[in-house]
Amino acid sequence: MEFNLATYEVDFFYSSAEAPDIYNQQVTHHAVSGVPDYLLGEAAVAHITARLLHDNPSFRRIRNLRIRNAAVSPNSSKPAGE
Repeated sequence: MEFNLATYEVDFFYSSAEAPDIYNQQVTHHAVSGVPDYLLGEAAVAHITARLLHDNPSFRRIRNLRIRNAAVSPNSSKPAGE
């Protein structure tokens, strides 16, 4: 089984570790790459949110994540499990 990796352009608000309940930081047109293209809807949103939190230690929480668009990279195919 093969799958492609997609790059999603997203908008979201985040809170910082210093003020975890205040979401006044907005990010627009942020690219998140390496998302399996078989993830759809809420599964894609959950995966992207987890990636953002993992890759950005200054982010405490993500809110109102909106996927603007996605592009599948045809050169990133690889067998599942690798």
